[in-house]
Amino acid sequence: MGLATAAVLGSFVLVFVVETLLTAAGVPVGQRPELQIGLSLLLVQGVTFGGLSVFYLRLGRRDYVHVRVPTRSDLAWMVGGSVAMFLSMVVVTATLSALGIHSARNVVERLGVEDPNVFLLLVPAAFLVVGPGEELLFRGVIQYRL
Repeated sequence: MGLATAAVLGSFVLVFVVETLLTAAGVPVGQRPELQIGLSLLLVQGVTFGGLSVFYLRLGRRDYVHVRVPTRSDLAWMVGGSVAMFLSMVVVTATLSALGIHSARNVVERLGVEDPNVFLLLVPAAFLVVGPGEELLFRGVIQYRL
């Protein structure tokens, strides 16, 4: 619980401090949602979650992270799971739309509609920053410890 709390609170503090410093330096962070999203992704998942995990593992708990080369079966599960999730999303979205139920709008969706290139940046960020940071902390350290 301490690691999860430290990660969440630490990320709030880090984002606040960096945004305050950037604003003081003349960067209009509050007026640029794409900058806020990018900072949040990098600082929360990458720096705070990843950094806290590395710090904890450096204390001598390296046995918490098990890394191996994926087998063909692992790759099949990854590809099959990704395709199944995508198809499920399409079916659920179509069903909800047919029932007249619409999902809530958010900043990322609005930015993506205005400039689809945002998604070209978010997809690699999800694989390179968000996934590794969250997985290392929550699955690699916290879940293994529990």
